Amino acid sequence: MKKLFVVCPCFNEQEVLGAFAARLTRALEGIAAAEPEGLETHVLLVDDGSRDSTWDIIRTLRSVPGGTRLSALRLARNFGHQSAICAGLDHLIGPLACGDDDTVIIMDSDGQHPPERLHEMVTARRESFHHVQMVREDAEESGGLLKRATSPLFYRLFSWLSGLELRPGASDFRAFSGVFLKQYLRFAETNRFNRGLFVWMGFKTHLIRYRPEARLAGKSSYTFLRMMKLAGVGITYFSSRPLMLTTGIITGGGFLLCGSYVLSEVVKLARGGKFVPGWATILFLVTLWGSLISLNQWIQSVYVARIFDEVKRRPGYVVEDLLL
Repeated sequence: MKKLFVVCPCFNEQEVLGAFAARLTRALEGIAAAEPEGLETHVLLVDDGSRDSTWDIIRTLRSVPGGTRLSALRLARNFGHQSAICAGLDHLIGPLACGDDDTVIIMDSDGQHPPERLHEMVTARRESFHHVQMVREDAEESGGLLKRATSPLFYRLFSWLSGLELRPGASDFRAFSGVFLKQYLRFAETNRFNRGLFVWMGFKTHLIRYRPEARLAGKSSYTFLRMMKLAGVGITYFSSRPLMLTTGIITGGGFLLCGSYVLSEVVKLARGGKFVPGWATILFLVTLWGSLISLNQWIQSVYVARIFDEVKRRPGYVVEDLLL
């Protein structure tokens, strides 16, 4: 019998988790009922170090009878959305025995990823697609003014720097096969930008557009600063071009600046000019060159920091409790 797994990261979702779980369960029961050969449905909730009653609610949900099996992970602290996804996926192969032809779905637990669209994802996944990507239709309309302005810029910048086509509106809402999952679990990075990793893997992908719904309750904890941090991880982990570009620009600019200055002095001398010490010129050159060097060192320090994080080989998360 085939299996369908749904991995849902949770962080301070006490106000919405009960309603979300009810909607998700109804959707999964409908998918299972339409499967002639039978379908086992599993939900894995990953509590990413919530500081409210999220874990208590999860434990209560597990006691509700139904055809969908509900398992849960509790991380020792808040490791971040990407690490919570990785923690859930890591536990599908061993304890929950995900097979090559089974289907795995990742979705948020705040209600913005509509469970009613899961049947389309499962159908597309079984039509010879190892990977199904959900793409937001309102990618350039949602969020505040700052997010609307920077989000399209990030997707274009990431695609140009990394050479990977990351579509605007692409999110972590997606489905894939057990084969895809096993290949993903070969990655050893501690800090992950999963959207980029999924594209980098190169499996045949089917796109489905959707319009996200409003949160069932509460306010998103995913601030603009956290999104910027994730964007920085994505760009620096997937491309060395920023480092090479800044080094090349500084080197080329330095030679051009110095050559132009020498040429101007030679021309001045040929025209009978005098060499008068110019403090403004010296100050300008020293300041500009020092700033360029500082910029280059800052870019290098970002990459050195990434190397520092990886060579420690720390786990990306720590599990405090496991309910299977």
